[in-house]
Amino acid sequence: MGRPSRHRTSKQPVALKAEAYALGSPEFTRPKAKEYPEFISILLRAVEDLGIDASAGVYPKKDELVRYFRDHRLSNGAFISRNMAEALATCCRSVEAMVGGNRHRKSEGR
Repeated sequence: MGRPSRHRTSKQPVALKAEAYALGSPEFTRPKAKEYPEFISILLRAVEDLGIDASAGVYPKKDELVRYFRDHRLSNGAFISRNMAEALATCCRSVEAMVGGNRHRKSEGR
């Protein structure tokens, strides 16, 4: 068929032209960080800090969770109240652990 064509190559730089195009901010590839409400963030941090793992059935005792939450300061400078700490601790436990507990019984004299 013939001889393959020979192309000459030059080692000289060639300026290329392109339309004005911008990709935007250099951080365009990063997903936007979602800001959660404060108590949700505290719950998520507790899961990480205390090693809670629902799939493995790893949950701390409620008293340990309450102490953990009571030691945290909120954005307004106040500590988490006992009632709120107990509510947050309940949310970090398994559904089975939420059922039961000591029931208050009426005594005979009441």
